[in-house]
Amino acid sequence: MQSFSPCRPLATLLLLLLALPLPGCRDRQPGGESATRQKAKLSVCMGGMVSVLPIIAQAQELDLREGISLSIQQRKDGKLAMDAAMAGECDFAINSEPPIVQLAFAQDDFVILAAVMASGNASKIIARQDRGITSADDLRGKRIGARRFILSHFFLGMYLQKHGIDANETEILFFESRELPQALAGGQIDAYASADTYIIQGKQLLGEKAVVLSEPDLCYNGSYLSARRAWVDANPDLVRRLLSALLAAEEYLREHPGQTKAMLAERLGLPAAEIEAIFADSRFEVSLPQPLLLSFEDQARWQIATGQTENGKQPNFLDFFRPEFLRELRPGAVTIKK
Repeated sequence: MQSFSPCRPLATLLLLLLALPLPGCRDRQPGGESATRQKAKLSVCMGGMVSVLPIIAQAQELDLREGISLSIQQRKDGKLAMDAAMAGECDFAINSEPPIVQLAFAQDDFVILAAVMASGNASKIIARQDRGITSADDLRGKRIGARRFILSHFFLGMYLQKHGIDANETEILFFESRELPQALAGGQIDAYASADTYIIQGKQLLGEKAVVLSEPDLCYNGSYLSARRAWVDANPDLVRRLLSALLAAEEYLREHPGQTKAMLAERLGLPAAEIEAIFADSRFEVSLPQPLLLSFEDQARWQIATGQTENGKQPNFLDFFRPEFLRELRPGAVTIKK
C-alpha cells in the first residue's frame, strides 16, 4: 500500500463531488435475494476532501445489497458536514482532518470509523505566469490567497517553509474557496492554494497564463467517515453494513475504473484528462493506516500554534478511533495501533 508523509505545520481544502445519477434500482437483500422488508435509511453528509466511494455505492446499488439505502447530502465544506452530523441532520459525516481535530479539542462524543480517501499530492498552488511566477522562489512579495484554517492554508504554510520563504515575505489574503479562481483571474491575488476543483477552475480561467506548483508527498491528506459515538454504539450492525458497502464500492472502482471516471467526468463537466489527474493524486480506499494518526497530531499542533483553539492540551486521538468494525470486515486494512 502506498504511504504518504504526514503534514507538518499549515492546510488545504478540497471540495468536489456532486451526486452521480442513479440507475433504476432493484430492491435486493444481501446475496441477491428479493427484499421483503424496507431498507434501513442512512444519511451521509460530505464536504471537504474528495470522496467517491459513497457515490459509487449508491449508484451501483451496493448499499441496497447490504440492506441499507444511502442518502448523500453535499455540504459546502467539511466543517459544515461535520456540524450537520453532530446536530443529527446526518447519520455520518465525511470530511478532512481540520474539522475533526477542531471538534476533538471541545468534545469527545464522536468517533472515526475509517479513512475513505488519501492523497499525498492533492494540495497545490496555482499562480499567474504574467505576474512573474514560474517557481516557488517567485512567490516572495506576492499576494497569495487561501481559505483560512483549512487544508489549503496548512499546505501553503508548509510549502513556503520547505522552500525557505518566510510568510512575512508574502501577503496572504483569505477568501472562500469558491472565490479564489475569480480573485486570481481578476488580479486581486497573484496565486492561491487549493486543490482539485478549484485548481482546475483556475487553470480554465487563466489558460496559458497559469502555472501550477506542487510538492508531492509534502502532506498526507485524508477524508474520514465519522459519526456520533452514541449512535454508533446503538447501531453497530448499520455501521458494518455501510462499511461493507464502501468496501464493495472500492472493489467496483478497482474493477471498473474507466466506467467510474466517465460517470464523474460527465457529472462534473470536466475533461477526462482532469479526472485522470484527480485520480492520479488520490487513493480511494477504506482503511485505518498508522500515518493518519500522525496527521491528526500535526493538525492539532498547528491549530494550537495558530490560535484556533483555547484548549492548549492536544487530544488523544486514539480515543476517537473505532477500528473494530473495519477490522472485522477487512483485517489488513487496519494498521493503526490502539
